Amino acid sequence: MVLIDQRYRVPDGCDLVAAGALPVAYGTSHVALAHRARLSSGQVLLVLGAAGGVGVSAVQIGKAYGAIVIAVARGAEKVQFLRLLGVDHVVDLSEGSVTESIRGFLKGRKLKGVDVLYDPVGGKLTKETMRLLNWGAQILVIGFASGDIPVIPANIALVKVLVVIL
Repeated sequence: MVLIDQRYRVPDGCDLVAAGALPVAYGTSHVALAHRARLSSGQVLLVLGAAGGVGVSAVQIGKAYGAIVIAVARGAEKVQFLRLLGVDHVVDLSEGSVTESIRGFLKGRKLKGVDVLYDPVGGKLTKETMRLLNWGAQILVIGFASGDIPVIPANIALVKVLVVIL
């Protein structure tokens, strides 16, 4: 049984698998950013795994909300794709230090740090990017694509008054 108001029309020519994934990826990102983090215009949003399904949706929702979006991905093709989406700054994991690149961007814009960390990756990248977070920032734990569950040091969370949202 399917309720009428829970159906979506799939446009002609659209792949059914892609169409089925759309409400999952965008639903996840919308709930996380709009309802849990209460993202607002002018906030700095850092999206890890930004070229993946939930990453792309987080980037687009962040831009729609007026956030300053920093995207992290691996490889020139993904970096170019994210630039086309209009991210404010993109970091290629295969080239140099993530934190140095983001710090340079923040300094150039006279911004203190990241307000919301959207993390579907986990692992050491989470711990590394925590150093970029503002006092009172929010960490949205979305998944563990790296295969490693991140360790969020309590001392950093305490000192920076971080909010970890699962």
